[in-house]
Amino acid sequence: MAELLGAVKAPITVVSFNNEGFIDREGMELLLGQMYGGEAQVMTMAFDYKRYVGAQIGIHDKTGKKVGKVSHLRNQEYIFVACHPSVDASGLARIEGQTVTQNASAASA
Repeated sequence: MAELLGAVKAPITVVSFNNEGFIDREGMELLLGQMYGGEAQVMTMAFDYKRYVGAQIGIHDKTGKKVGKVSHLRNQEYIFVACHPSVDASGLARIEGQTVTQNASAASA
């Protein structure tokens, strides 16, 4: 993932990942923060979602016998935005109704 992000030439990069991904939120924020020579402005928006139906009913076998148990019914979907330091990303922090966090570079921009 670091190699892929390092090859990005766009001034703004958007990545969608959820809390069931193989990279956790903090890890993704760290990877994105290394973009643009380590000067990336990184913002994260978190959206709460109901899990897909299969997560709720997929605990039964083909005969209908219960073979598992439901672990959780909700997910967090993260939308990560990494911007080149020259980009004015202040408008992203004003998205209503969402949890938005910024890294130190973005907060001071």
